[in-house]
Amino acid sequence: MTGLKTMKRNEVKEKVFQTLVLYDSMPVKTRPLCALCRISSRELQNAVHDLRMDGVKVCSGDDGYWIWDGQDDSWNHTKNQIKSRIKKLSQMYAAMEGTPLEGQQTWI
Repeated sequence: MTGLKTMKRNEVKEKVFQTLVLYDSMPVKTRPLCALCRISSRELQNAVHDLRMDGVKVCSGDDGYWIWDGQDDSWNHTKNQIKSRIKKLSQMYAAMEGTPLEGQQTWI
């Protein structure tokens, strides 16, 4: 990533973080959050990814995005979503490499 792209990406990440902090663990749906931050949905996805990579517990669900406050089990739901994605991506990778995981069907 070029320096300008990295700087812009960091600015977007900070903007999303500050907006979610203002909402104090209340979920914010994608469209309103993008409008508030004046960003695209793709930029929002990247910002959430980057915040999570920084260790911020950004939860997501049907209600939108929010920062976990430790008060409920919503972080477990988000963790399970992430684990499910990891499993599916691992299966896809294994199948494409010709080494399907146990119980995985192949078409080649």
